[in-house]
Amino acid sequence: MAVVDGIITLDDARKSLGWAATSTADDADLETYIEAVTPVVERIVGPVIRRSKTYTVDGGRDVVLLPDAFSTLSTVTVGGVPLAGCVADPDAGMVYAPEGTVFAGGRRSVVIVVTVGYEQSDIPENIVLAAREIVRHLWQVGRQGTRPKWGTEEAEGLVPSYFALPKRAEQLLAPHARAGGFA
Repeated sequence: MAVVDGIITLDDARKSLGWAATSTADDADLETYIEAVTPVVERIVGPVIRRSKTYTVDGGRDVVLLPDAFSTLSTVTVGGVPLAGCVADPDAGMVYAPEGTVFAGGRRSVVIVVTVGYEQSDIPENIVLAAREIVRHLWQVGRQGTRPKWGTEEAEGLVPSYFALPKRAEQLLAPHARAGGFA
């Protein structure tokens, strides 16, 4: 398997683990870790890997706010019919109906296709470093043996909900973290 949707490269992961570039014995496992880190990071900061994304939303209004910023607006269809003349505000994640109109009403009648994420060379360094740190953390934790808690005879303990995300990575991602939603 080759890394397809990875924020970091196989070479980046090897460097994070202190391995030589020629140390390839565990590449297949390491590639799995790299791929697994992408959705963890994207849950916090939004789309990182450049790709096309489709949103289906309700009509009946003049603007749609998407949950993610985007780089390009590809298509807008309403009731299966392409709609021209829409205006996009990619940084705000907004798509406006043509001036003086609204998107035709209907539940889940508006389909918007946009391009989200960064070009690989434009991914902010703090996000790359956080991904490297998470891969390193997961790799090392996955190689440790299990043992009871120190000072007790209890062998099972509670695992925090963010066990896979070391505090260091969380702090690196903070400048790009999405704001919480509202109801």
